[in-house]
Amino acid sequence: MRALLALLVLTVAGCSRQEPPAAALPASSAPQPKEYALTGEVVALTPERNAIIAKHDEIPGYMPPMTMEFIVEAAERAKLAEGRRFRARLVDDGSGTLRLFDIVPLDPVKEATIAAAAGQLRQETSMRGKGAYREIGETVPQFTLYDQQGETFAINRVRGKWVVMNFIYTRCPIATMCPAATARMYDLQRTAREQGRDDLELLSITLDPAYDTPPVLKSYAEARGIDGKNFHFLTGPEGAVRDLLVQFGVIVEPGENFLKHTLATILINPQGKIVHRVDGTTWSPKVFLERLPAPKPAPAVTPLSSHCPADSGESSLFRGPDGTVYQTCSGAGRQEGERGLWLATLAPGAETWSEMRLIVSTPLLMENWADFATLIVGTDGQLWAQWFQRQPGEDSHGYDGWFARSADGGASWSEPAPLGHEFVSLAPLSGGRVLSVWLESARVRDPNAPRVKRDPNAPRPAKDPNAPYAPSMRLKSRLLGPDGTTLQEWIVDPDVCTCCQTTLATLPGDRVLVAYRGHLPDETRDNWVALFDGATWGKPHTLHDDGWKIPACPVNGPAADALGERTAIAWFTAAAGVAKVQAKLSTDGGHTFGPAVPIDLGRPIGRVDLVTLSDGSAVISWLEARSENNAAGLYVRRLFPNGRLSAPLQVAATSAVRASGFPRMATQPGAQLPVVISWTDATPSDPADPKSPAATRVLTARFSAGALTKTHSTAALPAANRPVAVVRGEELQLLEVCAVPETVH
Repeated sequence: MRALLALLVLTVAGCSRQEPPAAALPASSAPQPKEYALTGEVVALTPERNAIIAKHDEIPGYMPPMTMEFIVEAAERAKLAEGRRFRARLVDDGSGTLRLFDIVPLDPVKEATIAAAAGQLRQETSMRGKGAYREIGETVPQFTLYDQQGETFAINRVRGKWVVMNFIYTRCPIATMCPAATARMYDLQRTAREQGRDDLELLSITLDPAYDTPPVLKSYAEARGIDGKNFHFLTGPEGAVRDLLVQFGVIVEPGENFLKHTLATILINPQGKIVHRVDGTTWSPKVFLERLPAPKPAPAVTPLSSHCPADSGESSLFRGPDGTVYQTCSGAGRQEGERGLWLATLAPGAETWSEMRLIVSTPLLMENWADFATLIVGTDGQLWAQWFQRQPGEDSHGYDGWFARSADGGASWSEPAPLGHEFVSLAPLSGGRVLSVWLESARVRDPNAPRVKRDPNAPRPAKDPNAPYAPSMRLKSRLLGPDGTTLQEWIVDPDVCTCCQTTLATLPGDRVLVAYRGHLPDETRDNWVALFDGATWGKPHTLHDDGWKIPACPVNGPAADALGERTAIAWFTAAAGVAKVQAKLSTDGGHTFGPAVPIDLGRPIGRVDLVTLSDGSAVISWLEARSENNAAGLYVRRLFPNGRLSAPLQVAATSAVRASGFPRMATQPGAQLPVVISWTDATPSDPADPKSPAATRVLTARFSAGALTKTHSTAALPAANRPVAVVRGEELQLLEVCAVPETVH
């Protein structure tokens, strides 16, 4: 022990060896400001003088207790009231005016808790005497301090976890001392999270509690981008900090404008015992992590408890501004004969969805495996839901879009109003406005002309080869005010594929990118994009020239998402009879895209979705065919900014039948990049007939995109062995993928 202390004393001297402190100022005759920690009680507020009168406690080495005036800015003064105790940073600039900064109102209960803990720690240090120093193998002392949020933090709070603790102070001017120590702790936090560890806590106790108040520590952590969920900066009474320094063998001596001190980083096991110690800052995260047991592997996919009814389907997901995920699904309605659109929410980190809330219930609700309802959260907090309803009347044909708004989180909804026709997408804009796009028939019919019901058994009339070309479907857009009124409308593209999904990606500055399947007179149906600049739509252009010519709609639209300017789009194609799922990334808000990256495993059905992540990567989901009984697998894969892919992860076994619908995804906040995914489980009513009507139920799960690590881009099957896309009849409404015999899947 004596040898160790001798070494520490030498280290103290080394801390200040001929290196002038970085904070040293040029020689000046002007007095330098002095700063002190102050605690006191407000006697009176004097806003006319930008001041308060306070009765303060003794300020050791500076001033005895007294009542006096202090200059306090309005924002800080607003935290106080007469009779309230507080803590603050006192600055004496030598002019005779004393100013207070970083004011923290004190909670009497918290103060009593901190004081009681400090008293016990003082007593324990005194009783240990010369043996106060805690050796490796000993249990750490009990202590309670304030964290950077101003909350009490007891060491028992982290019992059961591994803890790495050190001592620093925020004004340390020597780069190789406290700044380096904090950088090492930050690296340790990041590395542990990359390894999937959730059993590690980091503590940094200040050496300078007189200056390092909770607001100062909070600013210090935020300036360095430190996540405070498991990294706590602690301060408290000077006596308590002094006792901890003694018990952990850290030496501090006052210097001119800075503190001379030693450095120690200590590893504490879940039982509260010291198991390792490193002096100085020349250590790497490996030094501590290799002493921890291997983390328990988290399940690749975690099912989430859902309240979606048994006969549910057509789920959609949307991430709100605070990370809450909103889910809609169809199910039984309020009354017999009605079907309803339901809403549930999933808070960040929650394992269970909220109870379902009804958005609309009507006998006219149109439930379609491909054209499903969606919901978004407006920038003013309003919820916007859109769905589809059949037209009333026995002889009516087709369906239309409807929408409603909720200003109270879904408890009540506005009167439904019409919106669009098919495949509607919504995007939130500033001021509570919403941009919508949809597909609409381009062939205007006389509303007064009688409808003639076609005999379904009669052959369709042959097309006139000499008839002029006329687009059948167009892409329209409408800008809606926060009250649901129409502000402006556009025709974005006058000729598009008849029934593929549209998708919108919101960009900074009220810009929006739309992706959709286009259409040319020669039946080329590749994917197109167009950009809304906040005022009008730009000219559409192809996303990628697949050259897929098909005389019918494949019902397989693209998926797009953006975070900042980083934009990603995934899509399905079967050009030249070869089925593929591909994706592209953009770093300039969709103006330009990188190369197409193959995503699938060789047998894709499509039905893609995509979400972008905070690191610029994207996660793509899709269905992959199996050969037995029309079965399929729901897969996800991560695409990194450099074009590399993660290994694929199978989320669930599912079916290729239409009733299984289109799986949807939404991200949530978290170090491991959690992603929520929903899909429809469709079980055929006749096991011998995989295409028989299916009983459906919406299922949801969460997986960690952070666990989808980089690998080389690969495809399970070469192009020659990929499934062949076959069009059965010229009026096909769904692309059928005929799988070739497989040896491995």
